[in-house]
Amino acid sequence: MLGGMVLLGLLTAGVSADPSYFGYTGLIVVPTAETVGKELWNVAAYAKLHDISDTNQYSVNFGAVDGLEIGLDHTKTGTPIMTDTRVNLKYAMPKVKAEDASIAMGVIDATNENKTLVYGVASKNLIHRKAIESDADPRTLQALRHFRDISLDGHFGLIGGVDSNFFVGLELKLGKYVSVLGEHFNNSKNAGIRAHLTDKLTADFGLVHLDNTTHHRVGVSYNQRF
Repeated sequence: MLGGMVLLGLLTAGVSADPSYFGYTGLIVVPTAETVGKELWNVAAYAKLHDISDTNQYSVNFGAVDGLEIGLDHTKTGTPIMTDTRVNLKYAMPKVKAEDASIAMGVIDATNENKTLVYGVASKNLIHRKAIESDADPRTLQALRHFRDISLDGHFGLIGGVDSNFFVGLELKLGKYVSVLGEHFNNSKNAGIRAHLTDKLTADFGLVHLDNTTHHRVGVSYNQRF
């Protein structure tokens, strides 16, 4: 089931570590090279916007040790209801220099409930600039303080067991709270918006299969420390 559903879809500076649609930290479905930090955990729920009874995803991730993310992803599909639960693992390699790309290896569905997929991904900040100069009017700086920085992160990787092995994702951060997401994964083009409502609560909206029958996905996630 995951082989078909895959079509739907860092504690390092400048790269996010929010759950993706399939649970592991990432964009819409593209994994990033970040993992949930040690002693941190998150939970997430996703659903189809136009048919909430069709497919729902629920996930939880936690940081066992530095760099190691362990997650569970539960799917509820169709009528009659069918369910399955998968184990996801990801390990982010230590960085030598802060400016180096982050690199991670991961396994989707490690227990082979549907189909085990292995991937490697590199994530790096590509652009970071000030949208508002520091010598701007103080009232402008104060009003737009959360939108002063603009950055672009890139995520590039390879995954086995799917039709198209190369994947790429981009995250354009418009300040502190809003990101625009775009990705190409297993011959599917996806786009979305991620909003950090608070330091712990995030909301996602995704358009999946832009070049075919577009699916709408919405989700929320919550991050916390043990």
